Parts: sequence; structure tokens; C-alpha cells
Amino acid sequence: MNVLYASYKNKIRRLIFASSSAVYGDIKKLPLKENMTTNTVSPYGLHKLIGEYYCDLFSNLYNLETVCLRFFNVYGPRMDPNGPYALVIGKFLKLRKENKPLTIYGDDKQTGDFVYVDDVAKANILAMKSKKVGKGEVINICLGKNYSINYIAKLIGGKKNLSSGKKRRNETYLRKQFFE
Repeated sequence: MNVLYASYKNKIRRLIFASSSAVYGDIKKLPLKENMTTNTVSPYGLHKLIGEYYCDLFSNLYNLETVCLRFFNVYGPRMDPNGPYALVIGKFLKLRKENKPLTIYGDDKQTGDFVYVDDVAKANILAMKSKKVGKGEVINICLGKNYSINYIAKLIGGKKNLSSGKKRRNETYLRKQFFE
């Protein structure tokens, strides 16, 4: 909100908001489309969704051009393989380098839409320059194709370790950060 207000006050032409596929939550129907109903299940996803609403509001009320880019699973050089939101590709690469088995939580049929960091940078530049957007539009930044965790593990190679525990949930992170 502060960035939007500062942009408006300083007569910035356009603001690009970095949103996230986390706004979709646990929707099972694929591929995820911008016009689908959101079902966020985490504080992070809710925060991003609220940011999108603010962008739309500032575009309509104050004529501040805004574009919301929903990034999916971004990977590339220098990605952090640690932490509660670390991408599976980074974790698998780290485990492979350490000669450890690739741990898969739940089953190996979970899927994700992965997008390379250079493509994300290009999307930001296009959103900044395009004359076709600027009224609070939401645009998915992804390939529109889901790959199973098993497929990612095969590409990276090495032994796999299927964990009988449930897949990681955002609530686990919330509990660790705020309640333990």
C-alpha cells in the first residue's frame, strides 16, 4: 500500500506488482488460469491477493497504471535451497551435490509449473513497456505445463527417498515461525 501511494504521489506511470501462484491455494484443476477463483491457504498467498486488489483499486481510483504478475515456481542460478519456501529444484540439486537421496514428501505425483528466472525478468520488462496493460491486470508467469516431482527427480538424477509424511504445508511454517 505504501509503495502504491508513493507511486501515485510521485506521478510514477506504472507499477509492476510481484504476486504469486500462492493466491490459487490448493486448486486441483489445471492449468491455473487468471480468471479462476482464488482459494489461498496461507498468509503469504492472502497477502499477495490483497496486493492485487490494492493495485486494481489504485488503477481505478487514481489512474495509476498497475500490472500484477503471478509468478509460479521460479528457478535459476543463486536460488536458495534452504528455508520453508525453497523450491524443490534447488533442494534436489543441493542433495545431489551432497550425494544424498532426493527426499520426496507425500507421493511423487505432486506437480508444479516451473519458470526460469530469465523468463520472469523478461515478463517484467514486457509488463513495464506494453501499451496493452496497465489497469490492474493479473498475468500468470509460468509455462502453463506441470511437471511431477518424480520427473524433476529423474532429471536431476540420484537415489530417491519417498517420505511417508504428508507434503509440506504452509501451516507448518506458520506454526514454527509464530507459535513454537
